[in-house]
Amino acid sequence: MNPARELIDEYIEGTITPERLATLEGMLAADAELRRYFVRYCGLNTDLHLHVKSASAAERALSAILPKKPEPVRRWPKLAAVAGGFLAILLLGGWLLRPRPVPPSPIIPVSEDIAWLVNAQNCEWDDRQPIKEGLKPGTTLAMNRGLAEIRFKSGATVILSGPCRLELTNGNAAKLLQGKIAARVPESAIGFELLTPQGKVIDLGTEFGVSVGESGAADVFVFEGQVDAYSPAGQKLNLTKKQGATLAGGDPVRRDNANGDYTRKIVPNPVVRPNRWRWEFAEGKPGTLLDRNGHGIGLTDRLPGTGQSYPGRDPNLCIVPGSGLELTTTNSDINGQAGMPRGEYFGIPLSKFGFTGTEDFEIVVEIPNIPTLKRVGQFGLYAGNKSNRNIRGGLIAQNNGEYRQFLVNNSKWMDHDSGYLGLSSTGDDLRMILKRNAGKYTLTVDNQTSGLATTLAIKHPDFLDAEKDLHVGIFGANTQSNEPKTLLIRSVTVTVWTVGK
Repeated sequence: MNPARELIDEYIEGTITPERLATLEGMLAADAELRRYFVRYCGLNTDLHLHVKSASAAERALSAILPKKPEPVRRWPKLAAVAGGFLAILLLGGWLLRPRPVPPSPIIPVSEDIAWLVNAQNCEWDDRQPIKEGLKPGTTLAMNRGLAEIRFKSGATVILSGPCRLELTNGNAAKLLQGKIAARVPESAIGFELLTPQGKVIDLGTEFGVSVGESGAADVFVFEGQVDAYSPAGQKLNLTKKQGATLAGGDPVRRDNANGDYTRKIVPNPVVRPNRWRWEFAEGKPGTLLDRNGHGIGLTDRLPGTGQSYPGRDPNLCIVPGSGLELTTTNSDINGQAGMPRGEYFGIPLSKFGFTGTEDFEIVVEIPNIPTLKRVGQFGLYAGNKSNRNIRGGLIAQNNGEYRQFLVNNSKWMDHDSGYLGLSSTGDDLRMILKRNAGKYTLTVDNQTSGLATTLAIKHPDFLDAEKDLHVGIFGANTQSNEPKTLLIRSVTVTVWTVGK
């Protein structure tokens, strides 16, 4: 006999020992099919027991009511019935123990995806609901900023411009709660429906835009084809190419001056690459400005309007192999344009690195062991296209060998919008950075001796915005003194961030 069947019979008969009961429990815990058989077998045994018991009780009742017959009562049919019942149980038990295929797990219906996120750019989604590729009915897309393209099951696509909130209804419908979208509907999706708080738009095969403001009113504009715009009460207005309307709760109002300013296509962000040049003055470079020994310093040009006294070799410049470039300051002052022919403002045109007028850029210079200049003596970096159209900054001398960081605009011959910050001392090692980032200028002085860095910004020099030929470079001047000082320039780095293909 089957071991499991033997244990179950002993359990039903009440003869099972504790050890064998533990064995049966282990078998039942490990076998789901055996558990189902156990439940059915016990149920059949209980039903049969109740049937036999009820039949015996009925016979006793009839015997008490009816007169007894002289012949003996034959009980073999009853015993045969009982035996037949047990035989049925045995046969059924054998059938239950036969291996049978396990029925598949029930399939729980789930809502299928009705739309998909197919493109996104610079998106910031509401943190309460992460956005996945597949989207189901009832999903609300809450975007704080950026662009996102959603493709519906019907083939219709919409581009969301953040901030925007769009609720997905089904595979060919949605509700714009707030913000701006542009929809493109192919022939397969004609009838695409866009609900708004104050009405709805039904597409008739077209490309259109809808924007919903904080009040719930909606503006509609048709780029191509036509749409029907409905009020909440059902009033309809048909719109065709370059026509617009406002839905504000009453009848739709046609707008002849409708605005078609919608994002209809997500264009990939341009790839911006740094175009960088670095020079450490370790050797002369032919074709560049000459130092007093006739060695090319690597920098090619002077700020227009300065240095006319040095058509050839510059007595104030000297390459020191292994150290850098020595610059001796001159008695000149760009503020008021004093002594510009002998002014030391040398550098390089940004056009050599791909600058066309709109790109960001920076120039970085390392100057160790700064010397002591007389009061208002100064050195640093500049960017501009002329001696009287530039921005410059660096360190300006105070009393007792101390310097302050400064940044100033110069136009119409004079300095203005001056800004000052921080404090450095004679002998400090400096790294200075003049940078234009997102069109805004800053000057950072990284004092590598003290470990402190300060960044200074001033009023934007908008007079340089239209300039396509900017120069950047280095300067040094003892502006109100005839006592020159020598700076050592260890390196210079120029970077222009250009848009690559």
